[in-house]
Amino acid sequence: MAVLLIAVAAWVAFRGIAARDQLLGALPIAESVKAQVSAGDGDIAAELDELQERTRSARELTSDPVWRAVELLPWAGQNLRAFREAAATVDDVAADALPPLGELAASVTLSSLTPRDGAIDLQPIRDAGPALAEAAAALESANERAKAIETAGTIPQIRDAVGQLVGLVNETSEIVSGLDTAAQLLPGMLGGDEPRDYLLMFMNNAELRAGGGIPGAVSILRADQGSLDIVAQSSATALGEFTPAPLPLTDAERILFGEATGLFIQNVTATPVFSRSAELAQAMWAERHGETVDGVIAMDVRALARILQATGPVELAGGIELTSDNAVQVLLSDVYRDIPEPGQQDLFFADAAQRIFSAVTDGSANPGALVDALVNGVGNKRIVVWSDRDHEQTVLAEIELDGGLPESTETITRFGVYLNDSTGAKMNYYLDAAITAGAVVCREDERPSYRVAVRLENAAPADAATSLPDYVTGGGAFGVPPGVIRTNVAVYGPAGSIAYEVRLDDTSTGFASTEHDGLTAVAATVDLQPGQTGVLEVLFLGAAGTAERVDIEHTPAAATVLLTPNGPVDCADVAPAGTNGNVPNPQG
Repeated sequence: MAVLLIAVAAWVAFRGIAARDQLLGALPIAESVKAQVSAGDGDIAAELDELQERTRSARELTSDPVWRAVELLPWAGQNLRAFREAAATVDDVAADALPPLGELAASVTLSSLTPRDGAIDLQPIRDAGPALAEAAAALESANERAKAIETAGTIPQIRDAVGQLVGLVNETSEIVSGLDTAAQLLPGMLGGDEPRDYLLMFMNNAELRAGGGIPGAVSILRADQGSLDIVAQSSATALGEFTPAPLPLTDAERILFGEATGLFIQNVTATPVFSRSAELAQAMWAERHGETVDGVIAMDVRALARILQATGPVELAGGIELTSDNAVQVLLSDVYRDIPEPGQQDLFFADAAQRIFSAVTDGSANPGALVDALVNGVGNKRIVVWSDRDHEQTVLAEIELDGGLPESTETITRFGVYLNDSTGAKMNYYLDAAITAGAVVCREDERPSYRVAVRLENAAPADAATSLPDYVTGGGAFGVPPGVIRTNVAVYGPAGSIAYEVRLDDTSTGFASTEHDGLTAVAATVDLQPGQTGVLEVLFLGAAGTAERVDIEHTPAAATVLLTPNGPVDCADVAPAGTNGNVPNPQG
């Protein structure tokens, strides 16, 4: 019996070492294949052959009857089972998901998916659709199996190796899923069936709105069989006021953002729900110009700066060179110093938009860097898209291109913090923000309490009232003293939560509260002198079963917003003034 046990152990050990070597050898090959699929820059056939040989060998080495029998043992079995499942999953990816991508490598590259001479060739994208759908489905299935592999209690070597393999499968699945989505959307949205007109709004973060900034320069982008052209340009100033509003506002929109949301295109992004902003903008454009656009695209200056990394510098009127390094300063600050007349500013912004668009579409941009810039913009909600075709909008919402409200899950409670400028000027170039959110359980019924703290700082020079142009400070035109930044802060909590107190600099302050699209929302105003910092705290009581782990979504501002999710909170932090540390029961 002892000899038999030694033989079994030796057999499993030998095959385990051989399988480990095959998988370790497969990892860099798989990473290379993933990178090539992501970059669309090469033929993966040769590497795919070697990858399949290695993963097939690892699977065979870990699935013979002796190995499976040893899996029944209490300790060793757990490690062997996790290793076998990882090897099988990676082999499924190599055998089922990657071959369709290998067939596409020669015809679909990043270069073919980016504009050249003002157009994108739609045929390769159409042709790639079936193969991408097949690969995406196989990877999604493999990814679900990979996530289900149990590694608790396994030895570090097994746990780390399985973690690497699972991470690789997940990353590859996300990349291919994105390509599959692009293949579904792009042909139609780029005018493959009929010409499409999109309202292109450039958001100015120097005057913040919840969705990013005021839409200053606007253009009509026409897509026809993949050909892209800007066929009209205008500005928020030229569109003017709409009286009455083309679309009625909801009660929640009036309470949180005010009637002006529906009266000026500058204010349509006051709501953080971009699909709603787009509907309002579409209605306004139709009223002024008699044309109903097919969709709305918005991007901010930080997104444009990232795109300039791909295109290289562009020269603007007057010999100004716009680069990725200076775009934020030039477009959000210098322009107001150098061009005092608003009409001329509009012309400057229109010229910048046209020249950047030309640089993107003429084929000179680096394809990989351009895709990275677009992905970064989408991920940070600096680029958002809405289509008035319901089936397209459903997909856009699924991939979070629609700029929706935060969605909580069973494991994460998400809060939204949105900033709307109430100065009526361009002072938000100088606004710095940091957001902390955390949870604590203090009640007998175990309902969690949450604290969201928004720290704002007016970083304008001390003499901003006199050193900055009136167009930047507002010159007191809206009742705000020059140099002061007035911000309306809206904080969204999860469905079923109750906002029971708002504090400004440790003192209770008044606030508006309502339900917006199923979420609890509160709004309060913060005024800051140059150099002044203010902290607005909002306390929420969560519904029973709400997750204590938190995450934060926020307005994309001119400067990076510093985030601290799951920050430290104790019961004293969430107790209202005068309650001796007790969290109340707002509903009795």
